[in-house]
Amino acid sequence: MSKATPSKLDQYAERIAEWFTDKKTLAWVRAQLAADGLTVSLSQLSRWWARWQQRQERQQALEMINDLSEDLESKFLAYNPEADKGRVRGAVMAYLMEKGAATGDNSLALNAARLQQAEAMARTRAEQKSQELAIAQTRLLMESDAFLAKVLAKAEELTQSGLSNAEKIASLRQIYFADVEALQRSGTIKLPS
Repeated sequence: MSKATPSKLDQYAERIAEWFTDKKTLAWVRAQLAADGLTVSLSQLSRWWARWQQRQERQQALEMINDLSEDLESKFLAYNPEADKGRVRGAVMAYLMEKGAATGDNSLALNAARLQQAEAMARTRAEQKSQELAIAQTRLLMESDAFLAKVLAKAEELTQSGLSNAEKIASLRQIYFADVEALQRSGTIKLPS
């Protein structure tokens, strides 16, 4: 579904809605807009008003469905606090869709389906982010383990050498801070002296 492009009438939406609520005619509203410097045809104004009303009705239906589903969920969870909230939400949405279909209110079923789809997409995105985080954590642990193994191997090697303690510490420092020193040499970071 493509997004509608913004209309020059959108900036007047509240005023136009107020005028139509006050039972003003299309011609009267068109004349008022012309007085404000906006020239539109009656058919353009009529089409815009019909789309605006549909958007408002759709938004109200979505809000009603969301409120109703939250109310049903909270009541169900009050009786069964151990229930899986995701499954309860899915069951509530299925109920609302079925209720809309049974009463012939296709907009209720359609809006419930849209809301359910949006929630499913949000859950999928959250699961993907969670998996990405788990992968990043695993990678960090593996890199940390490899780095520590390298440092411990060098430390073991240094304990067997005949170097002084100061030389051993300097050698370990070079290994331990090699990445930071490389960044400093590249100019990426500047460490205080």
